[in-house]
Amino acid sequence: MNFILNFFIVLTTIALSLSVIVHLLSFFKKNDLLNKIAGILQNSIFLVWLPAGIVAYKIVPAVSTTQLWQQVLSGSPDWTIKALLFLGIYVFISLMVVISKSFISEIDSSKEQVFKINFQTLSSISILAYSVALAIFYSALQVLNNHN
Repeated sequence: MNFILNFFIVLTTIALSLSVIVHLLSFFKKNDLLNKIAGILQNSIFLVWLPAGIVAYKIVPAVSTTQLWQQVLSGSPDWTIKALLFLGIYVFISLMVVISKSFISEIDSSKEQVFKINFQTLSSISILAYSVALAIFYSALQVLNNHN
């Protein structure tokens, strides 16, 4: 089980790092390679989230929904939970800025402008998704190591 969790931790860390790079580059330029990488990353979220959901289900006994995240992230240090909250706030602000810019400014409906708005929106969501999955895998590894 440790090998599988470590594999998903490495995989999720790579995907998270690439998502941050893609997100930052999306503010500066459009690139076909960047577009392909972003598409792969956004579709790969499900490859990471399905195992994260299974792992979360395995490490959490039947608890109420108010205690679910507390139990799932019980093996994570406090800074990871604070980092997830920070990322959640960043994603929310990023989404509000991108969406409000699309409504407030007179954006032409060119493919490039629509692409940029969609790209920034999806890349910020993928950062949060990979971050939460990484926290789940790390927490599960710590819980498993503490029980052995």
